[in-house]
Amino acid sequence: GSLCGITISQVPENGWADAFSRLDAGLTAKYGPASSRRVFVPTPCRAREQFDRCVRDGAISFKVSWQWSSGQQLRLSLGKPTRSTGSAALELVYAQPTRKASADVSGL
Repeated sequence: GSLCGITISQVPENGWADAFSRLDAGLTAKYGPASSRRVFVPTPCRAREQFDRCVRDGAISFKVSWQWSSGQQLRLSLGKPTRSTGSAALELVYAQPTRKASADVSGL
């Protein structure tokens, strides 16, 4: 099958950690613990005053995802896109599988 989904991106001027934490907490309250959680924060970026710069530079990445048996997926990420050269963003992606319609052509 294929996927149908929606992506919402935000590029905060500052307060990246707070923005991520608020969304993560809200999604966890609504959907329960995430199916997977990957966080990469190098030691020099752990100081609060360095965090936003490190996100913009691509040194930090957070990926939290929920996945259900129905195939639906929800992913919250922070950092630069992994498959492109785009700018760092706070991104929320919802995807659900779609079924291909099949036509009965036996009578043609």
